[in-house]
Amino acid sequence: LKRGALEEPEERDEALTIIESEVARLNRLVADLLLLARADGGEKLAKQPVELDTLLLEVFRQGRLLATASGHSIRLRLGHEDQATVLGDPDRLKQLFLNLVDNAIKYTQEGEVVLSLWKDEALGEVRVEVQDTGIGIALESLPQLFRRFYRTDKARSRQLGGTGLGLAIVHWIVQAHEGAISVESEENKGSTFIVSLPLPSNDTLLKYKSSPTAFRSATPIGT
Repeated sequence: LKRGALEEPEERDEALTIIESEVARLNRLVADLLLLARADGGEKLAKQPVELDTLLLEVFRQGRLLATASGHSIRLRLGHEDQATVLGDPDRLKQLFLNLVDNAIKYTQEGEVVLSLWKDEALGEVRVEVQDTGIGIALESLPQLFRRFYRTDKARSRQLGGTGLGLAIVHWIVQAHEGAISVESEENKGSTFIVSLPLPSNDTLLKYKSSPTAFRSATPIGT
C-alpha cells in the first residue's frame, strides 16, 4: 500500500485481502494461545448433560457452509435411534468437532467429509468420526500430530490460515472429557479422526439433575 497500490484497484484489493487474511489468522492464534494458557493454568470445564446428536447437527450445518464455499460435500451419519448424551462442556465440545471438520474440509481437494456418531452402550461410550478424502498424513507425522505448533505441511497450513494449535486444543478438550482420540490416515487417500467419549450412567444423569452444581468446574482442561 505504501508503494502506491491504492491507485491500482486490483493491487489494492489483493493487498487488502492479504491483510484481512493475516489479521484473521493472528486473531485465531491469539484466541488459541489464550485458551491454552487458561488450560495450563488449570481452568475447569463447566460440565452438563449434552445431547451429541443435537450438537453434531449444529456442527454439520456450519460445516456444510464451509464445504459448499469450498466446492465440497459433507454428510452426517447417526448410527443409533435415540439421543447420545454425555457430560461435558457444550461450547468446548462444539469447538472440538468444528476444529476437526474445518481441518477435514481445508485439506480435502476432492471428495467429501463424513461426520458420524455411534453409541455403544455395551462399551459405555460414544464414538464420533470425522472422515475425509483429502491429502492424508504421512506415517512419520502421526505421533507428532497433537503437539503444539506442529504442522505436517507448514506452507499449506499457513496458506490456509492454520495456527498449528487446532489439534493440540482438540486433544486437550478430549482429555478434559476423559475421552480418547486417534487417527487413521494414508497419504493421498484421506484421514479419519476418531473421538471416544464416556457415556454417563442413568444414575449419574439423575444426580446431575438433582444437583447440577456438583458437576460444574469438576475437570481441569488438559488433565
